[in-house]
Amino acid sequence: PRVLGHGGFAGGELYISYLDRNYAGDSLESVLHHEMIHELDRRAGGEFRPTMLVEGLAVYHSGGHFKKEPIYPRAAALLHLGWYIPLTTLAEGFYFQQHEITYLQAAALVEYMVERWGYEAFDAFYRDITPPVDGKHGTAITESLEKHFGLTLAELDSQFFVSLEDYHVPSDMADDMRITVEFFDAVRRY
Repeated sequence: PRVLGHGGFAGGELYISYLDRNYAGDSLESVLHHEMIHELDRRAGGEFRPTMLVEGLAVYHSGGHFKKEPIYPRAAALLHLGWYIPLTTLAEGFYFQQHEITYLQAAALVEYMVERWGYEAFDAFYRDITPPVDGKHGTAITESLEKHFGLTLAELDSQFFVSLEDYHVPSDMADDMRITVEFFDAVRRY
């Protein structure tokens, strides 16, 4: 038996791996919730939905990645571990980076934006993103950020980074985050 799509994926239909032994330790309820969010997000529309925000929104709404977890503190732990990924890199190559890091950081970004501007403003920005002429997700995100909030992706990255940097991370949270990333890397090699 194998886990497909890290436990699930959505593409017009929902696909969920349900194994006789849960060697990855994920929560079926969390994975199902995550995939249902993708389907509801797709139905809510938007001409162009960048991967970083699509996945971030699903983790944000499902309250964690693979399990319920405090998103922002765990993302701050990633930064303190030296694993922060610049938002431009995340936007352009989301699936080419370490899985747990990208999903959690993207969810924390959505949480940051919602806390800063409110959900309605975030949703208006997100649904208003249009396909970029140059094919880059970062360009599309910047255009909508400038229109809705008056800043670029690079400026948002800087402000988000500082917010995470200023967050007090308990040592056990950083240890747990390090172990989580190492564990799932080992599971994928298996």
